Amino acid sequence: MLSYIYALAGQFQLTHERLSDMPAAPPVLLSDRQTEVLKWAAAGKSRGVTADIMNISEAAVDDHFRRIFKKLNCNDKVVAVLRAMSSGIIHL
Repeated sequence: MLSYIYALAGQFQLTHERLSDMPAAPPVLLSDRQTEVLKWAAAGKSRGVTADIMNISEAAVDDHFRRIFKKLNCNDKVVAVLRAMSSGIIHL
């Protein structure tokens, strides 16, 4: 239930940004690995499962997310996934 609320809040934030007079954000360039981490997060995979699938450590997954959050100007996986989807970086 809480993840559903986070998703709705993230969607609200994105819609608000689109409708307000905020200037468009510059295009975000993610590495292939960062994009893959986001795709697995969008599919609902946990950090541990993502690490196993990608054959990397959980610390590496965390590092990818820190870099993703910085590039997408957020601090939450749900918002990162929503922003990546709305920017066309990932597709479901």
